[in-house]
Amino acid sequence: MVLDSIASAAARRSFGLGLGCGLLLACIGLLIQHRLAAHAAVFASAGEPAVASGATWQHPAPSGDLAAAVGVSAALLSGARPGVAAGHPVTMGGGVQEMLARAEQHRRKREFDQACALYAAVADQGGMTADAWADFADAQASVNGRLAGAPARAIEAALALEPSHAKALWLQASLAHEERRYTEALVTWRRLLAVVPPGSTDAKIIESNIAEAARLAAG
Repeated sequence: MVLDSIASAAARRSFGLGLGCGLLLACIGLLIQHRLAAHAAVFASAGEPAVASGATWQHPAPSGDLAAAVGVSAALLSGARPGVAAGHPVTMGGGVQEMLARAEQHRRKREFDQACALYAAVADQGGMTADAWADFADAQASVNGRLAGAPARAIEAALALEPSHAKALWLQASLAHEERRYTEALVTWRRLLAVVPPGSTDAKIIESNIAEAARLAAG
């Protein structure tokens, strides 16, 4: 009987200790969960992108060669400077096509300074195409943080070679919006809409931008 009493008391103490530890762990878990939720809310609020005043642009990544144009113009129009990744020193020399291929590789890696150096070298040799000029404008804008200036001249060069070049038109419309020339932006968006496949993702984005440019031009 004495042994049974001792065993029963030990079991009760063990059960009580286990219950206490369980409750303590549950409380700690709830506290951690509450704090993590609070931190998540703070970070979500801090990371929410600012919307440019008076603009409700649509910038999901489109298909084809417009993707890069949307990437740089969306960042510039929202007032955020695109990131410029550090890269390896640029290798000059070789034929025009070889340098353009290397420039494209640097641009896709966000090594915009190196890409710009190669595009400039090709331009000096008179080897630029409409695609190359549009990509040069893209890379320059990513370095400068705006489409005005040198990127604008590269856009003009691209359109001089190919007036219906989709990426160059996208960047030109974005430049007009950047400079608050909304009527010109509206005209350019409409030109661009005529050269993209009807009903495509690109067309839907452009139609949204047309509506916004029309609203801003009327105001």
